[in-house]
Formats: sequence, C-alpha cells, structure tokens
Amino acid sequence: MTVSLLLATSFPLQAAPPDKANKQVQQARGWFGVALESAGQKEQAMLGIKHPVPRVTQVFRTSPAETSGVKVGDYVVAFKGHPVLSTSDLIARVGAQKPGTQVVVKVIRKDAPKGLELTLMLGLRPALQGLIRNQWLNRTLPDLTLSLVGDVLTEKKLKSLLSPHKLTIIDFFATWCVPCRRAAPGIIKLLKKHQRDGLQVIAVSGEKAAPLKTYVSQYKPPYPVLADTTGKFRSETMSSVMPTFWFVTADGTVKEVLFGAGNNKRIEQVVRQHLGLSGTETPKQ
Repeated sequence: MTVSLLLATSFPLQAAPPDKANKQVQQARGWFGVALESAGQKEQAMLGIKHPVPRVTQVFRTSPAETSGVKVGDYVVAFKGHPVLSTSDLIARVGAQKPGTQVVVKVIRKDAPKGLELTLMLGLRPALQGLIRNQWLNRTLPDLTLSLVGDVLTEKKLKSLLSPHKLTIIDFFATWCVPCRRAAPGIIKLLKKHQRDGLQVIAVSGEKAAPLKTYVSQYKPPYPVLADTTGKFRSETMSSVMPTFWFVTADGTVKEVLFGAGNNKRIEQVVRQHLGLSGTETPKQ
C-alpha cells in the first residue's frame, strides 16, 4: 500500500506470508489519517460543487486529522489553499508533502456549510496492520449484513451471529489464498477444543457466491462461511491482508486483530484469555 492518505476502497487484497504479516513499514510521505469516499451527484448538488470532492468516512485514532478536529462526514474542499477536485487529487496533494509539514485544510460540514479551515501537521503513515489494530481495538464492529453461504445465500446480521457466543474468531479469507488454507486446520482444531467453552468461528470472504459455494461443498468447514456481498465488511474494517483474524465478543467488541498464517500459539493465547481460561496452554506447532 503506497498511498499516503488512507482510502478504504483502494486496498488491494493480498495473501500475507506469516513472516511478513506483522512487519512495520513506514512511508516517507505525509499522512492525513482518514478514509474517504467520493461525493455523489446529489451531494455535489447539495454542496453547490461540480466535482466529486472527498467525504470523510473514518478518522483514525491519534491521527493528524483527529487532533485537528476533522470529523466523519466532513467534505474536504481545499488543501493548502488549492481546491480539491477529487479523492485522488487530495491523495496526491497529501502524498507530495513530507511528514511534519503544517497545512490548512478546508472542510464543509452540516454546522459549517460555508466552510471551516483546520490547521494540522501531517504525520508519518504507519504500517497498515498496526493502523487497523489501533483503530479497532476495544471498539464495536458495526452490525453489518452478510450472506450465509449454502444452496442459497441467506442474509444474516453480524451481531445476531455473535450474540450466542462468548468469543468469535472472524476469519477474513479467500478461497484462492494459500496462507488461508494453511491456517485453516489450526483454526478447526482450536474450535473443536474450545467450542464448549464458548468459542465460535465464522469465515468471511469478499468473493462472489459461486467460488464460496464450491469451497463449502468441497471442504465442508465446521463453521459458517459468509459472503461480504456488499463489500461493507472489507471497507469498514479495512481488511486487505489475508488471513486476518478478528477476535470479537458477544456484543461485537474487538479484543484483538492478528494477521497472516503461522500464528497458532498467539491465537490460542488470545482465545484462552478472552474465554477466561486459566494458564497459557498452547497447541503444538
């Protein structure tokens, strides 16, 4: 990921080798600290603007945007005195600045329809995995709609799947992902071991229904497989590295996020901790 302004819809899906999944790599470009979507035609008409300015959909914890007062729903209309013409235009302008550069951005929001100028100092963009973990730890996932894969797709609300269980591992995966297949036996073993303690596993994929139906029919995983047909799970959680394991309590609170295969010991440690089991027993590798 090379863009300096985080844009949820631009993440390329990638399978992460276990030895690189948690590697921290910093980018020597300015970083604003938001996720964006382009304003639609109705929004442009409402704003009186003829181009698709970016709308802020997420503000990341401890980011320059958060400390300067940028809010979800803000439309970024100017950067350093220059009109912002599109989301890609803003990304390019931010990326052209060095970390530590002080800039002024102009935003339009409901309580400031004529615009509000905010001064901020651009930061150094953190590695994606660390950014995701920091953003979601101890926060509640939105109650998204996913589709249970079977002979037909059945819509399910995420929280209805979580609520009967003390802890759920949400495995964001793809059928073509080799590290995902390598991680699956360990996850199945862990589920069998701790299911009576309140553990559940659900797998979520952004793929279309056909390959997921084939996967379920062929491998018969002992847990639900759900299709992110709207793309909302991926965009809301910024999931791009596979597999990504979300450890979520019954009320939807994220307790940990781990990336890549080869994390069996750490996965069981997290499971035992949040199931309230004593000791630090871990499976043999």
